[in-house]
Amino acid sequence: MRREDWAERLAEIVEARRETPFAWGVHDCALFSADCVQAMTGIDYAQDFRGTYRSAKGALDALGHRDLAQILDEEFERIAPAYMGRGDVCLVDTGAELTGPACAVCVGALVVVAGIDGLQFFGASQALSAWRVE
Repeated sequence: MRREDWAERLAEIVEARRETPFAWGVHDCALFSADCVQAMTGIDYAQDFRGTYRSAKGALDALGHRDLAQILDEEFERIAPAYMGRGDVCLVDTGAELTGPACAVCVGALVVVAGIDGLQFFGASQALSAWRVE
């Protein structure tokens, strides 16, 4: 369940990480999204993965070779991207040649994802799939 001040907490973490460079296992798309969810709910859905990898291959190994959609399906209710709201999680194609769609967090009309040189913003309409964070 989201904390009463979840919106402020989400805004704070986005602002604090705005210029944080991408680093596998420290500040990547999955961990940034998990950090946002933890700020909003107090639950760390990535606790079993933190500090266990330092590369794209290591991330796949840590996740048991499941893709992000499978993991998100285990924790959250999948919704149509059109019904996504602030604080919900989604997958978006960033155009980066990493490991597939990136995990992002909706901040209104935009979604935010950990990028190479800091956070990147994309239109929420670019979400490929989405999950409700309650």
